[in-house]
Amino acid sequence: MYAPRDTQSGFAAIMRKVLIVILPLALLDVLCLPALAKKTTYRFTALPELDGNASRAFGGVSDPDLGYLRVAGEARTASGTWQAAVWRSVDEGRIWEVRGLPGLGYANSVAYNLTIVGSPTGKVVASGAFYDEGQFPAPARWERLPGEDWVGTLLPTLDGGQTGEEIATGTDDSGNVLGVGWSRTNVGVKRAVFWESDDQGGWQITGLPSLSRGAEAQANSVDGADSLLWIVAGFSYDAVDRMQPVIWEFEPGQGWRVGRLPLPSDGVTGQAVDFDGEYLGQEGGEIAGSYEDAEGNTHAISWYYDDATQRWELVDLRELPGYANGQALSVLHPYDQNEWEIVVGSCDNGPGTAVATMWQIDQFGTVSSTDLNASTFGADGWVLEVATNSFSNAWDVIWIPLTVVGNGIRTGLADDPHAFALIEPRLDLFEPVPGIAGVDNTFRIERCTPFERIHIIRGFVDGLVNVPGCPGSQLHIANPAIAGIVVADADGVAELTAFVPPFAHGKRVLMQAVEHGNCDVSNLVDYTFP
Repeated sequence: MYAPRDTQSGFAAIMRKVLIVILPLALLDVLCLPALAKKTTYRFTALPELDGNASRAFGGVSDPDLGYLRVAGEARTASGTWQAAVWRSVDEGRIWEVRGLPGLGYANSVAYNLTIVGSPTGKVVASGAFYDEGQFPAPARWERLPGEDWVGTLLPTLDGGQTGEEIATGTDDSGNVLGVGWSRTNVGVKRAVFWESDDQGGWQITGLPSLSRGAEAQANSVDGADSLLWIVAGFSYDAVDRMQPVIWEFEPGQGWRVGRLPLPSDGVTGQAVDFDGEYLGQEGGEIAGSYEDAEGNTHAISWYYDDATQRWELVDLRELPGYANGQALSVLHPYDQNEWEIVVGSCDNGPGTAVATMWQIDQFGTVSSTDLNASTFGADGWVLEVATNSFSNAWDVIWIPLTVVGNGIRTGLADDPHAFALIEPRLDLFEPVPGIAGVDNTFRIERCTPFERIHIIRGFVDGLVNVPGCPGSQLHIANPAIAGIVVADADGVAELTAFVPPFAHGKRVLMQAVEHGNCDVSNLVDYTFP
């Protein structure tokens, strides 16, 4: 959830010999050399835009029944206004289409978040706001109709006030549609609010309590553990007018109560931006956010619910080396596992220096951070500035990959924002092990379709080549050469051990794998034999 804005010829011959079958390039596809240690790389896609040549992506979701990926955000029109937009991919993120959402007479609109309601024929709901230039926004909700048409509606506000934003949506296990955000009362106080669908197709709005009476607050994320327990994350100002990270919790007979999340010792203010998982008798529960220290620097932070102590514990993510500021915008348990979590956001050293960042936290609490610009292939000419959301595409029991969306700029062009998606390829190509010349090396590919042929490709120069017969599928290797084919075993693993001669020392090779039957292309392995 995104917080809203307030040479090689000799070596080539060797590589051919280590594979099983030699094929002409015209027979297609690609080649992949398997292995046991790898650095995850993500496939980059620039999301299409409306005719205003600028866009931002804020939230995303996978549709487990239809197998679609969906992203919410905004795109600029030819007249210079911003229109709420949704993107959809029906082929695992290779090709995307964009659609502007109805604005109900407002000049501008923005969609922050998406949720899928019900199964197997669940509806899709988007949250956001309508607004005119110079005016406060009005809370918006869109629902997808059959055929990918969308209808928009205004949500109710507090006390006759006319402004607000629905920042996030969610559901509980009874299929109730939940929404959170803020609404300004008729006396001008900004309050965190909760919307719930009623039996008549309308919406009930509830103001959430603040840390101090009359203090302003905002809700940024919502999740329903069940129909009787709802959890909301956001911020509230306290009695001394400091913004604090909080969660709200609803239970029958007790109503809503607000609780403060802990800050590090150098923390002065902060906010909770995204909540994922369930707690209070459930497995896990994580929150992503940020805090500010006394010097005004912002730092990324995560909280997790400790079942043993029944308290929220913090993880200070800190920044990439060399960066002063960080913000965490989304948290996720990928692959439906609770052993580790992924947090995405950005790090920067001031305006114009931001880089999209991913933090991974293992079951021991160890944090590693990655500049996504260094872990993405296909993003030449881009600077990925912020990752706003991550989600898991869980429609396949064998493969549940990770998708990250965000915004960046294109080098050499105006500093307009442009939305992107990063998708972890299904085919998982590893670096060679032990990865040194003069000995046998093991090459390995995982997450293949069992018993399917995997075409293996190699080259020595970066490039972009379409995979024949597979629209949207591309190799990121210039002048690719097919080295051979391996067949995946019953576990979806294709593996080869081969001798790499000593004179391969110092040679750089690019490798990818292709499973042509599904038009799947692996991650790019860029490896230099030491």
